[in-house]
Amino acid sequence: MPERMTAVVLGIHVDCVTLAEAIELITSYALRWRAARHREPVAQVITLNPEMVMAARSDEALFQAIRRADLVVPDGIGVVLAARLAGAPMRARVTGVDLLEGLAAAASRTGLRLFLLGGGEGVAKAAGTRLAMRYPGVPIAGTYAGSPGMEDDHDILAAIRSARADIVFVAFGSPAQERWIARVRHQLDVAMAIGVGGALDFAAGRVPRAPHWMRRVGLEWMYRLIRQPWRWRRMLALPRFTGLVLLDSYHGRRMRVRGGYSRRFDAET
Repeated sequence: MPERMTAVVLGIHVDCVTLAEAIELITSYALRWRAARHREPVAQVITLNPEMVMAARSDEALFQAIRRADLVVPDGIGVVLAARLAGAPMRARVTGVDLLEGLAAAASRTGLRLFLLGGGEGVAKAAGTRLAMRYPGVPIAGTYAGSPGMEDDHDILAAIRSARADIVFVAFGSPAQERWIARVRHQLDVAMAIGVGGALDFAAGRVPRAPHWMRRVGLEWMYRLIRQPWRWRRMLALPRFTGLVLLDSYHGRRMRVRGGYSRRFDAET
């Protein structure tokens, strides 16, 4: 494996991986897990954006979920730019929807079984149908709407267990999905769970993605705000995030550490 690097953005660790590297790490681990049927807690993957970084500063449960996650990928151009400013070799965003699409493509070749959870009534099912059309042969093991409330845990866990899934995509929105995975991961008999926010809405065709050029230059957040103006309250975290990152940079805090994702993702594990 190449040398790994983890950036530290306002006290939150994020792994310097590309989309292709993240897909390879997750796929390889899931295949090893399935072959060995390890009875260990599910690995947790987090797609980190600036809003989550800011929320974790006052939300201890979210902070601990991120700290204990096995892989934290840089979703959000703000995280990428902050990591670069800190001196880390962060190359590009790894969004929840791109991770979902990339792993669906990988699953169509490897047979890994995917479970789609959340997204509102009918969204996960629609997303599964469209993914199956785009990636023939992808094993969509099951779908379920549900909620992150404890009252739904029994039914959700039973559905995932009966589906014999390898990877669970959880679309409850942040921070609910990160808290939910952290709370139930010891009860999940799957390789890993990935919080993907609104990815199922995109995959289902309920919400259009920004044009490719806007994604390339880091303006997808603006497109989403225009399409979904109710998100403005969440966007209030962005100026504060930017200010704190610039303050750290001004004080010369080149925050980077060696190491990286959990040993669960090492080739030798």
